[in-house]
Amino acid sequence: PGFPFSASTPCDYFLTAPTGKKVEAEILLLEANSCCDSVILYDGTLGGNVIATLTGDIQNANYTTKTSNIMRVSYQPKGGVNVKGLAVR
Repeated sequence: PGFPFSASTPCDYFLTAPTGKKVEAEILLLEANSCCDSVILYDGTLGGNVIATLTGDIQNANYTTKTSNIMRVSYQPKGGVNVKGLAVR
């Protein structure tokens, strides 16, 4: 929400693929304050294993689930000041 002008709104996205398939997320751009803003990628929904915890400046990085056809992408800004936030495909 608010990309690329406001990065202060926390949000969760649930990316799904057909049963038996995996989910791949491409981080087009992550611009977050490494002190306090993060994106956590989970293999599955609530309680799923953490694939990666991301912060700082990241572009064009791919992450894939290992066991599930659902990926939870949780953007957790603790300030989101002077950064763009998250763009994912």
